[in-house]
Amino acid sequence: MASLVPLPPFAPPSESWDSYLARFDCYLQANELTSVSNERKRGLFLSLCGPEVFETARALVAPEAVQATPWDTIQEKLRNHYAPKPSKIAARHVFYHRNQAEGESISNYTTALRQAAMHCEFRDLDDALMHQTKRERRKFQQKSKGQSECAGCGGNHSRAKCRFRDAICRKCSRRGHIAKVCRSAPSDTPPSPTRKSKSSLQSAKESCFTLTNCRCPYGTTIGQTDSPTRPTHLRDAS
Repeated sequence: MASLVPLPPFAPPSESWDSYLARFDCYLQANELTSVSNERKRGLFLSLCGPEVFETARALVAPEAVQATPWDTIQEKLRNHYAPKPSKIAARHVFYHRNQAEGESISNYTTALRQAAMHCEFRDLDDALMHQTKRERRKFQQKSKGQSECAGCGGNHSRAKCRFRDAICRKCSRRGHIAKVCRSAPSDTPPSPTRKSKSSLQSAKESCFTLTNCRCPYGTTIGQTDSPTRPTHLRDAS
């Protein structure tokens, strides 16, 4: 019989428990041992798993001797110890919060999502993967748009770096932006100079003639008719 292909021991955290068991199955296939009895599989596994896993297995099945414990029981106890199954809710939380890292390729990101989805129990894994990758693409586009157009001046930089972030807008008189990017509604047309002058004249007359015993140096006393010479301050206002 040819010599057996060596199997490196389980090495957490560089690999998961499920990955190590998959390697053990490959080891059995490579050495044409898939059809051997469970007792022999137990002996091979305990001989190759390494001292840490062996001692853990002994503690989990105590007081029964590990070499006499059924192979299925050893597998179940070691799986519950090294890879306890998370709840579906917790697994999906991890999946939906797995963001694409800066510089991470789409293929690597998709692979990471598949790994995170192993315990999510999705009815349609491909649909869940498509939804998550689209969400990440929208986030990236929104982030890029926010960095390329400043709301304070319209420039190609972030808002925090804008030199106009404390400027007063000439259009709305608010702080934080300039007029060319102002989003305030246009104000009403200001009154014409003629209307403003007439308004000022009327206000001056009302102020003058409502005072008790008012005597304007260039005008008239209350109760008298206007003098031929109009008050200077009223003449100028008209």
